[in-house]
Amino acid sequence: MIKKIVLLIGMCLLSLQLFALEGKRLLILNSYNEGAPWAQEIINPIMREVSNRDGFQAVEVVHLNSTLIHNDKDFDNMSRGIFDRFVDRKPDYLVLVGDFAFTLRDSIVERWGDVPMLLVVQSEQYGMRDYYYTYIDENEAMNPDKLYPLESIHDDYNFSIVVTPNLYKETVDMMAYMFPDMNKLVFVADALYQNRQLNQQLREYLSREYPDMDYEWLVANEENSRALQQYLNNTDHNIGMLLSTWFFERMTVHGHPQLIAGEARMISGAHRPVFGLRAAYLNYGITGGYFPSPDEMQKKIHAGLLDLISDKDMRKVPFRKVADSYPIVNYNHLMRDGIPESSCQPGTVFMNRPKSAWELYHTYIIAGGIVLLAIMAVIVARVMFQNRRIAMLRAHERLLNNMPVGFSQAKVVRGNDGNVVDIEYHGGNAMFRELLKRNALPGKPDKLFDADFIAKIVERLLHRRRSVRFSYNFPYTDVTYEFLISIGNEVNKVVEDVNVFAVDITEKCNAERDLQEFAHKLDVTMNVAHIIPWRWDIHKHKIMCEAMRMLRRSHYNVTAMAEDVRVINEEDYLSCIHPDDMERVCDVYRRFVEGRLEYIKMEYRFIRRKPKCDMVEWIEVCAAVTERDDNGMPTVLIGSMLLITERKRQEEMLIAARERAAEADKLKMAFLANMSHEIRTPLNAIVGFSNLLAKTVDADKKQRFINIINKNNQMLLKLIGDVLDMAKVESNTLDFNFRPTDLNHLIQEVDSTMRIKLSNDVMLNYVLGAPDCIIDTDPDRLNQVLMNLLNNAAKFTTKGSITFGYELRDDEIYFYVRDTGIGIPDQDAERLFSRFTKLNNFIPGTGLGLSISKSIVEMLGGSIGVKSAGHNRGSIFWFTIPNKQVSAMSEINEIYFREVN
Repeated sequence: MIKKIVLLIGMCLLSLQLFALEGKRLLILNSYNEGAPWAQEIINPIMREVSNRDGFQAVEVVHLNSTLIHNDKDFDNMSRGIFDRFVDRKPDYLVLVGDFAFTLRDSIVERWGDVPMLLVVQSEQYGMRDYYYTYIDENEAMNPDKLYPLESIHDDYNFSIVVTPNLYKETVDMMAYMFPDMNKLVFVADALYQNRQLNQQLREYLSREYPDMDYEWLVANEENSRALQQYLNNTDHNIGMLLSTWFFERMTVHGHPQLIAGEARMISGAHRPVFGLRAAYLNYGITGGYFPSPDEMQKKIHAGLLDLISDKDMRKVPFRKVADSYPIVNYNHLMRDGIPESSCQPGTVFMNRPKSAWELYHTYIIAGGIVLLAIMAVIVARVMFQNRRIAMLRAHERLLNNMPVGFSQAKVVRGNDGNVVDIEYHGGNAMFRELLKRNALPGKPDKLFDADFIAKIVERLLHRRRSVRFSYNFPYTDVTYEFLISIGNEVNKVVEDVNVFAVDITEKCNAERDLQEFAHKLDVTMNVAHIIPWRWDIHKHKIMCEAMRMLRRSHYNVTAMAEDVRVINEEDYLSCIHPDDMERVCDVYRRFVEGRLEYIKMEYRFIRRKPKCDMVEWIEVCAAVTERDDNGMPTVLIGSMLLITERKRQEEMLIAARERAAEADKLKMAFLANMSHEIRTPLNAIVGFSNLLAKTVDADKKQRFINIINKNNQMLLKLIGDVLDMAKVESNTLDFNFRPTDLNHLIQEVDSTMRIKLSNDVMLNYVLGAPDCIIDTDPDRLNQVLMNLLNNAAKFTTKGSITFGYELRDDEIYFYVRDTGIGIPDQDAERLFSRFTKLNNFIPGTGLGLSISKSIVEMLGGSIGVKSAGHNRGSIFWFTIPNKQVSAMSEINEIYFREVN
């Protein structure tokens, strides 16, 4: 029994080992036949990649020969043969080459389950299986509606795709570029579904882009094989030939169909250019074409294969598409057909082009060039070094003679006791010789200084062991030189020679004297003009100015302070700037600090601190950037301050006087012009109809004349009332009597008063904003504003309606008068509330009503405005006043007195 169990366990382990040795299966379903070169360039790399991996069996390839599939029967026979062949060898992975293989997707899922698939196609669309059957009907157009996007079924099947697009448009453009006189295109292709679709697309593209070009589809069959030979023997480059695939069916002597492709291979022996749509034909005789990048295609397929055999969920693997493309030409065929290389498009890639001498021997050329350059560099460096040394010696001599400093060596002369008694000059440059010539001591042409004087200078040099500097004025020529004497040659620590340097500083001394005189005059001028110069260090936040000038006009104590520069803290200075000007000054300062400002001239107020009260002075400041850091940002500002308080006061007085004079003149002219017209009109009516009244006997006419006189009398009274109100507004004497006011009662009173004045064609409505609303306001002035707005609406509304009322809005009350009259143009709305403004001179009125209303509303603490939808669309006049509810009378009285005062 134990032996049987051991034997059984051993057999199980052996079976598991054999199963593991079998490995995973990858099956390639090729839509085309095994002779299709474009399919082999996809299949072969996949087979090599999988064969180099452990755990995989040898890749099997099934060629579906879709060219031989004409109907459902052929398709079913092909499908049955595949699945019967692999009934006991279900593949673990599938690679489908071509669209046709994907028609087996449902059968694959049914027979083999959810096998991951990688689809290599030329399009991102798919059709039903009858779309891919091979048949010949040149008159039947391929229906694009039968194609659907593969993305729509990505979640239904476990697959991803790699798209290598068919670039027929680019290839046709390439042929037209290389052969501008091409007048006919022959499409050499079989009846495969792709070529039927290409035939339709080529016809449409040529008719759109090349309407004068003839087109022929040479379909692969026995009869057209001879036509193909004739075209290949024809060397007319005006007839372009474009090859896709050339396979057709021929029955063998045994009655079985077989694929024929031999005639297409005649292209390799032809002496005429033939272009192709598949890059694989480049090795079979075509001249060239516009193809997707072969390298990118292999990379995309390789990446998709790695996703496939890594057991990824292919539903989640994004579709890949070969994006890079370019024209490719077989250089040997180009030369064979006598086509110049210059006729190719820019960016064309040439195959089999012979290498140039540089490409063959560039390594040797580079190495030889480097050696030659090295030898030349050594020679040039040596020559340059010698020339530089010679040039340096000459430059040193020129520098010595041309430098703006006198130089000479001098021998130290010692007495018997070893002390220095004099010096003797030798080896001086041209400037020093000129100095010695012009300023030598009388009778001593080689001496500049008295022996005792120069001996003391040299003794000090030897004692201090460092350079000695001194200035000396030569009285005979009135020039001043600055001398520097340093130790020169030493022998056994004994100084034998000294170096003497001399610089003419006559102009410097004169300039210093002039500058001192100018500074004194400038100081006097700034004192008289009250100008204060200053310097502002931005980084240190310090302001440096002349202390007496600055502190004399500030709150600082200047007792016992010298007339020199003092430093003030930035914060102390800014604290003296008027609060209303502080933000503007600080903004200018920030702009200086940020490097956005170079110069400014501005005016602001400065507070002078005094024990009892502060004084505000106006100052004019000019400032500019003078120093910057390494980043170009300002570090120092300089400027001046000028006291302009009196000037500002006079300017304000002049401006105010000018404005008052202009306004007074304008008001006077407007008042006279309007009043002369407005008063004359009712007076003429009163006088005229009074005369007629005296002469008329008819009672009806008398009554009518009386009514006219009364009406004009009312107009004249209102005119005078408006003028008086405007005068009170101007003199700020318009009186207000605030008291509790019932708005609803006020609205109803206005309605009763206004309704009498309106014609029957105008309807008057009012809207109450609350059941009860009692506020603290002046009811008479509020009534005056409402009546002015309603009278104004009545003048311009001959038919329609007028609606007025109020609304409660938080802390204010919104009143409105809405009419259906002639409306107000937008450009006139802003000037409507100005005095004496009349938009229609044929309507009676002074033009003061709205201006008075505006003044009353503003004095009540509100605002007023107008809105209009346009001409003949009515308008809305509105105003607001504070919502002061009558709740606490003491608070109302306090508000009232405060606002009135």
